[in-house]
Amino acid sequence: MDLSYKEWQSRNTKLFTSLSQQQRQELRERGYHNISWKKVKSSWELLQKSIHTVTSIFDIHIQRGNITDAINISLLEVERFSKVAKASINELKQNSQKMTNRANKILDKYKVL
Repeated sequence: MDLSYKEWQSRNTKLFTSLSQQQRQELRERGYHNISWKKVKSSWELLQKSIHTVTSIFDIHIQRGNITDAINISLLEVERFSKVAKASINELKQNSQKMTNRANKILDKYKVL
């Protein structure tokens, strides 16, 4: 799907305004200018280069066109996050049970009138 001129401009503006003042100034010095079709496209490339200094393994696979490995990496990440989430839930349940037991002991010790 091709973007319209206004959509390109809007996308550039959203990303550009999310950057720090220093990053924006550096981009302007390197030629960022969000007016005219040619400059809007070249500005998008400048934005992409400036924000993609750190690349994940997933991004590398996508850039190389290796969708299968990118999906596999995503699935491994989902599995890992799922395990972390389950462990956190178990810990919360244990802590909740401990707090309930403590509260019950206190209530037993100090009867409510």
